[in-house]
Parts: sequence; structure tokens; C-alpha cells
Amino acid sequence: MARIYFPADANSSVSTVDHCLRAKNNISLIVGSKNPTNTWLSVEEVRDLRRALDSADNKAEKHCIAGASVWKRFSTEGGINPDVILVGCGVEVTFEIIAAAAILRNAGVRVRVVNINDLLILGEVGSHPHALDEEAFESLFTADKPVIVNFHGYPKDISGLLFSRKSKVGRSRVSLAVLASWDSS
Repeated sequence: MARIYFPADANSSVSTVDHCLRAKNNISLIVGSKNPTNTWLSVEEVRDLRRALDSADNKAEKHCIAGASVWKRFSTEGGINPDVILVGCGVEVTFEIIAAAAILRNAGVRVRVVNINDLLILGEVGSHPHALDEEAFESLFTADKPVIVNFHGYPKDISGLLFSRKSKVGRSRVSLAVLASWDSS
């Protein structure tokens, strides 16, 4: 079994590496950045996310084990009843999604920010052992709101995972973006 990880920051990376080193009989690929970046999840948030899966406490580890989570801090009212879902999968693209969310919130658009750490959770149930079931999938992406995915890679990789799902995920609802990261220097 293979897993492909795109941790969003250093703390998520440490938690992901820890998770991979504990895993047995897996091939794990971690895609990261060698550039200094912001830290979005604190070590405590990462531990809490991991414990939350085991008991229910920490955000970065929980996020890493779950494979994705709603980042309430960057969403409108914790991501409740969004007009659009912005999804980041990778370091620089998560920074861009957070910046886009701020612009949209300031314009009065209700946003939910979702970060994906484990790419293969997007696949249809049965295609991968960690694929989200329909209920978990809809809890992240809703059943009917537009979804914009910003990803470090080829759009066909994401579309191949998403468009095979039975839920109403289609080309009219999901937009795939491969955006160049900007350099402020």
C-alpha cells in the first residue's frame, strides 16, 4: 500500500514523518518544501489532531492521521455553511489558499478552508484503504458547494481521484488549479 503526503508546514511534516516511521507495510512519499515557510499548525495542534483520532484532542497530528481537515481559523465562522470550499494540498499552495480565503472573506464570501495532507483519501471508497467514505467526504467538501483545489502537481491526478467518486463531484463543481507560487523578494 502507498500513501502520498503533502504536509502544509514544518509541524505537519514532523508529525507525518513520525506517522510514516511507525507505519508497517507501507510505501510513504512525503512531498515538502526546502524553503522557509509559515507554520500554520502549532505542535500542540498537531498532537491534538493525532490524539483526537485516538481520543479526541490535537490538530496537526490529527490532521496528519485523518489526511485532511477543515482549518477553522482561516474559514468564515469555522467553515459553517460556506459559499465556496478552498482546498490546499502542499506547502506553498496552502499559503495561497489562506491568502485567497482572506480576500474572499473581506469581500463577504463565506469560505471553508480545507487542507489535504494525505492525497489518496480523495479516492473512491475501495480504491484505497484510507479513502474517505461519502459522509466524511461531504463533511469536508459539502454536497453542493463549489470546490477549488490548489495542488502541487498535475490536475489529472486530483481529477482522477475525485471524479471517480459516487458523490456529486463533477467538473461543474470542482475547479482544479495549479498555481505558481510567488516570491516576495
